[in-house]
Amino acid sequence: MFNTFKYHFTTLLLLLAFNANSQNVVERCFYSIGSGENFENSADITNSGGCDVGFYNGSAWSGVAFGVPSPYVCDNPRIIRIPTSEAVGFRLTNGLTAGTNFNLQVRVLNAGGNLNFDIYTGNSGQFFNEDAIQATFVGNQNVLGTNWQDLTIGFNVPADAGGHNWIFLSPQSGTGFIANFCQNGLTKPIVDLGTDIEICQGDNITFDITNPSSSYTWSTGSVGPNITIGFETTLTGEAYNSCGSASDEVAIVVYSEPALNVTTDTIICLGESLLLEAPGWNASYLWNDGSTGETLLIDNAGVYSVQVTDNCFTITDQLELSYLSPPEVDLGPDTAVCNGTVDYYVASGGSTSVYSWNTGGAGPGIVITETGEYNVSITNICGSASDAVFVEFSYSPGDFLPDSIEFCEGRPMVLDLSGIEGSFEWSDGGTDDIYDVPNPGWHFVEITDDDSCFVAHDTIYVDRIFCDCPVHIANAFTPNGDGFNEEYSIVFECPPYDYQLTIYDRWGQQIFNTTDPNKKWSGRNRYGDIIPSAVYSYVLKYTAEYQGFLKVRTGSVALIKD
Repeated sequence: MFNTFKYHFTTLLLLLAFNANSQNVVERCFYSIGSGENFENSADITNSGGCDVGFYNGSAWSGVAFGVPSPYVCDNPRIIRIPTSEAVGFRLTNGLTAGTNFNLQVRVLNAGGNLNFDIYTGNSGQFFNEDAIQATFVGNQNVLGTNWQDLTIGFNVPADAGGHNWIFLSPQSGTGFIANFCQNGLTKPIVDLGTDIEICQGDNITFDITNPSSSYTWSTGSVGPNITIGFETTLTGEAYNSCGSASDEVAIVVYSEPALNVTTDTIICLGESLLLEAPGWNASYLWNDGSTGETLLIDNAGVYSVQVTDNCFTITDQLELSYLSPPEVDLGPDTAVCNGTVDYYVASGGSTSVYSWNTGGAGPGIVITETGEYNVSITNICGSASDAVFVEFSYSPGDFLPDSIEFCEGRPMVLDLSGIEGSFEWSDGGTDDIYDVPNPGWHFVEITDDDSCFVAHDTIYVDRIFCDCPVHIANAFTPNGDGFNEEYSIVFECPPYDYQLTIYDRWGQQIFNTTDPNKKWSGRNRYGDIIPSAVYSYVLKYTAEYQGFLKVRTGSVALIKD
């Protein structure tokens, strides 16, 4: 067996997929060795000793003319031509168990001719010693063709191979080369980011998707196998190698501190209540009265607070509740204000009330400077009220009588002081505000204000005189529609009393009659009919203001239309 192994040129391209006997490969690479060499000291490891060695840089080969079979990935692989008897070996994590079946999955390429190889086990990396095989033969492989083949190499571990932790494959026939790769036992990555998760504001969470011989990308742009996140996002992580790729997505929700706002300081009307509500998230509640519900019904004025606690935060809020009554207003009784005094009325309805005065004022008070009625309306959220007051200003009348006054003979002598309010006392004992002067001469009066604001005195001289009262009577007028001298009337220079004007035609028929000195004749009869141009008679009766007796005057007036 050994001589056959030694003198035949054999070729094997070997790819280790995985160890089916629950073993793991310790050595990252498999090397071919010459006679008398140990695997640990193989010249191929140091790239010396006259071997023809090719390399794969991750995308292309150098030194050899074939590609890497999918789905394998090569990491610093070695390709070794076989000039002499050689073998391929690898070390297991644990020793073989005698009496058990051991299976090895490989992918093989034979460069030329048929290929078969023997299978050996050993306790060290030394396979040859002075051209003698230092290993235990456990089986062989049937003749292979020259194409790529996926093989399962299996054998039953004999008793004398028990405990061995090296497997050797030794070509027995064929020509070509052996290729061995550093990546073995590779599978498609597994990525599991878990379920969607909530984190507290300010906290971080780390995700790890480490897989053998894999590269990584994250939706954040990171390329490492793990990432730490402290913000809200939908995170995607992907791992990939030559066997494929896998990805997963997870939603990260950052639970921010909630803005707890039970309500602002509040004013409500007497008899009402207020329901306070804290946010309805998954939390516990503690109000200042010891209650633990999400809501609190309050009906008393005061300060109320709540503490809300969840897995991330403890926050508090408070408000002050005040009660408001419907507005009330009382401007008091009507009042009088003495000469020169200004009174200030104030209506009270609370700071939230709206005021409306009949003066246009919009505040709780106004300045009053003159006699009159003043009213205000007050409105707040609880109702409205209004009131009015009459304010009278009393002024001292000063010199309220002239120094003297003359009355016409035949007319009453009357002094009228009814425009002044107060109590009167005249020099003859009279107490009326309208005083009938009994005789000419000096007269004195004292006035006392009803509100006791002042006492006024004054004196007047009263005399009688004879008075004339000229009267102007026209003798013609022209009611022809030209806008000039269209009406007939009598003009007095003093007010007439007992006045009557009557117009007659030439047959004595009454045409017009009036007792109003201001009424004029338009040239129509008493039925409103137009009358012709003619001369008409009049009778005028009156008493002059300053003469005191009735006068009667007659005459004629011409009505001219053309």
